[in-house]
Amino acid sequence: MNITNSATTADRSGNITDSTSGREVSNISIQSNQSSQFHKLPKLTLPIFTGNILEWQTFWDSFESSFHNNESLSDVQKFSYLRSLLSDDAARVIEGFQLTHSNYMQAIELLRERFGQEHKIVNAYMQGLLELKRPTCNILSLRSFQEKMESYIRGLQSLGSAKFRMEIFWFP
Repeated sequence: MNITNSATTADRSGNITDSTSGREVSNISIQSNQSSQFHKLPKLTLPIFTGNILEWQTFWDSFESSFHNNESLSDVQKFSYLRSLLSDDAARVIEGFQLTHSNYMQAIELLRERFGQEHKIVNAYMQGLLELKRPTCNILSLRSFQEKMESYIRGLQSLGSAKFRMEIFWFP
């Protein structure tokens, strides 16, 4: 049989069959190359870190994965990105450092020392819990109180240092 003169079809499993005789011609697996398929993703916007210690871990994880661990960037480029993402108290912490290779790691260490110490973050979460405004007797106030409280507790849980479990009991 001359396969070039007959029609062939491929089923879902990738088996190629001669449509005139119904015989399987080969058992070649056809795979789609998903890595060559590109999807247009929205532009990634990193958070600006102002110095709120409760926002440090989110900021650092975003910065670290986008810039700090990117080996194709020089330390000067990383430092430039870092400075562009800091404002207020956080920017003042590294104020005075010139944009140089050696100053990048010094700036990172200074920011980690100031904002990245777990005990300081835990204290800030606990202080936030203690300072929560007492809810009034309406559903919006109660819901707001609950959401803020859960937010602080999730923050503590995400640190892994505190084993908090929040249960809300609703009595009829």
